[in-house]
Amino acid sequence: MKMKPYIFGLIFFIFTCQIRAQDANESLCDQLSVSTAFGLTQFHGDIIKTKNIKPAFSVQLTKTIDDKHKLQAEFIMGRMAGQNSFSILCNNPYHTIDGVHVQHQTKGERFDAEFMEFDINYLINLSILFDKVISSKEINETTYRKKAKNRKLNFLAKVGFGLNMFRTVRKELDTDEFINSYGYQWLWENDFEDAGAIHKAWDENIIERNFVLGIITKYKISKRLEIDFAVVNRIGGNDKWDGKLSNKDDMFTFYSLGSTFNLSKN
Repeated sequence: MKMKPYIFGLIFFIFTCQIRAQDANESLCDQLSVSTAFGLTQFHGDIIKTKNIKPAFSVQLTKTIDDKHKLQAEFIMGRMAGQNSFSILCNNPYHTIDGVHVQHQTKGERFDAEFMEFDINYLINLSILFDKVISSKEINETTYRKKAKNRKLNFLAKVGFGLNMFRTVRKELDTDEFINSYGYQWLWENDFEDAGAIHKAWDENIIERNFVLGIITKYKISKRLEIDFAVVNRIGGNDKWDGKLSNKDDMFTFYSLGSTFNLSKN
């Protein structure tokens, strides 16, 4: 997966913001922050009896609206995997020898997927909401804002929508025989020997909508730097991430650790 254009674009944006911030107090970068995070995905779907974890990373650009609300654009890229163990007589019509269908005993199945996703998210600071519930009514709004600005630890709820572009291949667990795929070429020659081996270009893959829901914990190191830990679920509007259809939506959880750099100097 080619990431150089995204990385160079992000570096250019940060550099441009820093220059503009020096020229004017009210600039494009006021109340903007950039975050990066690395972590692990855990899949929940049809193939989950043995839960495999895979790496992923994300980049976010966040605009602070006020002390309680933020808007965020996010890019995430990574992998998913899972496997089931069982023993049944396989009746897959694509398992043939010299074009003749052959049944055999199979001991399970697995899938491997890779994805890219773009999200638009809304963040709400739960810590401030809790403060307003438990604090005295005599404390005015100015005090609330000062307290929020100086707080080291914050908890945020995250909700959003995204577009997920993926490719996945499903195979037998013990024999590595092809079962199904999305985003890979179905090569019928040699009894589907190379099916699921050659993937299509990213612009030819399936794009699905999904729903984003999670919790973020932020710890403030300084006015410009924060450490983030997040647990975010992505619920797909499809049942295709694991290459197995059962009329229910798949989902995966992204556990991540990262940092946020505030571009505004205020």
